[in-house]
Amino acid sequence: MIVTGQSAAVAKWVGERLGCKFVPPFTAVGILNRNGQRVGAAVFNDYADRNIELTVYGQGAFTRGACVWIARYCFIQNNCLRVTTRTAASNLYVRKLLEHHGWVKEGTLREWYSDDDAIIYGLLRHDCKFLRT
Repeated sequence: MIVTGQSAAVAKWVGERLGCKFVPPFTAVGILNRNGQRVGAAVFNDYADRNIELTVYGQGAFTRGACVWIARYCFIQNNCLRVTTRTAASNLYVRKLLEHHGWVKEGTLREWYSDDDAIIYGLLRHDCKFLRT
C-alpha cells in the first residue's frame, strides 16, 4: 500500500536513514506491507524537464504494487520520459533488482559516497514493463 500526503515526514525519515537531506520541491510516499507496517519509502525530486530523480529506501520498497505506482506517478501523472536513480556500487542486491525491473546502468559517479562509487540507472517510459500491466 502507498501512503501519500505526508511528503515532509517521509522524506525526513528517509533522509535520516541515508544521511542526507531532501530539499524541496519533492514528493515522498511511504510503502506499507499487507500488515500496515512501513517497509520503505520513495522520494521524487530534482524534476528537470522530462526526468525525475528517484530515491527508494527499505527492503520491502520494491514490491510489484509499489513499482506500478512509481511508474504511473512518474510517467503518467508527471509525463516524464525517464526516471533516474543511483545506488552504491557495492550494493549488488539493489543493482540486480533494478536491472531485473528493466533499469539500465548508465554510468558511474566515482567517489560519490564517502566510501563507494555510485552507479546511475535510468528507466525510460517506453521500456517500463509496469505500464503494460
